[in-house]
Amino acid sequence: MRIVLIGYPDGIKLQQSEKLIATGAYEATELPALVYQYDVDIVFIPSIWPETFSYTAEEAMQMHLPLVSFDLGAPAERIACYDRGMTIPLESNIKEWLPQVYRWGVEQTASHKVGSKEVVYVSEYKSFSSRYRLLHMAEEMLVQGVAARVYEEVYPKQIDWNQVDALCVYRCRYRGRIKQMMQEAKQYHIPIIYDIDDAIFDYEHMDYVPDIDKNVYGDFKTYSAELLECMRQADRITVSTDCLKKAVERCLPNKPVFVNRNVASMQMQGISRSIYEARKNRKIDENVILGYFSGSNTHNGDFALVAATILEIMKKYPQVYLKIGGCLELPREYDMMSDRIVRKDMVPWKRLPEEIAKTDINLMPLEDTFFHKCKSENKWMEAAFVGVPTIATYNEEIAGATSDGKDIVLCHNLEEWHDELEKLICDANYRNKIADCAHDTVLQQKTTQSVRGELVDFVLGI
Repeated sequence: MRIVLIGYPDGIKLQQSEKLIATGAYEATELPALVYQYDVDIVFIPSIWPETFSYTAEEAMQMHLPLVSFDLGAPAERIACYDRGMTIPLESNIKEWLPQVYRWGVEQTASHKVGSKEVVYVSEYKSFSSRYRLLHMAEEMLVQGVAARVYEEVYPKQIDWNQVDALCVYRCRYRGRIKQMMQEAKQYHIPIIYDIDDAIFDYEHMDYVPDIDKNVYGDFKTYSAELLECMRQADRITVSTDCLKKAVERCLPNKPVFVNRNVASMQMQGISRSIYEARKNRKIDENVILGYFSGSNTHNGDFALVAATILEIMKKYPQVYLKIGGCLELPREYDMMSDRIVRKDMVPWKRLPEEIAKTDINLMPLEDTFFHKCKSENKWMEAAFVGVPTIATYNEEIAGATSDGKDIVLCHNLEEWHDELEKLICDANYRNKIADCAHDTVLQQKTTQSVRGELVDFVLGI
């Protein structure tokens, strides 16, 4: 038996060991991920006071985990109606109930772990994209019973490869410690999986070259070639979109490729859930706020496609405001609308759902290049989790990942952008219909818990 204290003992000096672990302070939204990270089989709530509500009990039941508490308060009442719950008398002796709980727990938890080793994940840098591709992927695997160890930017000098099932490399160049780790993995016959979420590895076929930080990456052509070499050294490739899979197969035709679409982590879901509920109960006014959120200046070209259309709409409807999040250079013509333009600097990802929720319509224009077609539906997904409808430029990738007219509004040309945006502005019921359907879709399909076992089979080579 192993005991994991999620949190820390207040005023008690705890002697930690392999059998007794304290995670330290945590945010409430981190709880589900911690449960999986520490491979918790039974959740025990040892409250000796009658609580009116227990967030921990609620989360445990949502994850369908075996749950134990003393027989008092709200947790006990909920557990009485829960098919994987057990209550124990508060006055009973631990020597009596602990063996009973242990035996019950063994019956409840057939081991869900896949093997006894772990998957090591590495990345050159830490960013919003590495969070999606590295941390969320690791959580997807944890949910499926595969242990994970993640290294971003800083790598271990030594790895016990005998305890590793696979090495996952995200968007790395074949150099330095990354190269060394890949060579070591090969010596131990450890499969190497390379993950990529942008069409930036095949320079000769690129129809768009993004503006990257030359101080970090140097010459883009060289950077692209180094990414491709690292991909060649891998055994298998995971990508974020179907179009990106085509790009990899064209460049590396003999490499197995698996599409693992971006999904929301449990913490991201928890943050968005509370914001969504608050937004549903907010006071509605006549103003309609259009939102455009950009992580870098590479999206200036995207917004430029619809800039004139949006300006025309704002001139026609004085109740329409434009909120810009992050980096975006607006055309000078927008100066006349300065009193109806709200700017917000880039915020940490945990605060982004709150900022999106302050808008009424999420704008997602996209340039018509193969590079942009390889982009994922992240912006739509993030808005959907907080109940904001999205209007976007049509391309085959976004159309394949969403349902036009149901959980998103897709536009083939500027005329459709004008008409559909006008409809969304003037018809609040239409906005809510799109938003509600999108919210239902992401809850069912776009979470780390909703991913099926094919990812585990691909990574581990099962």
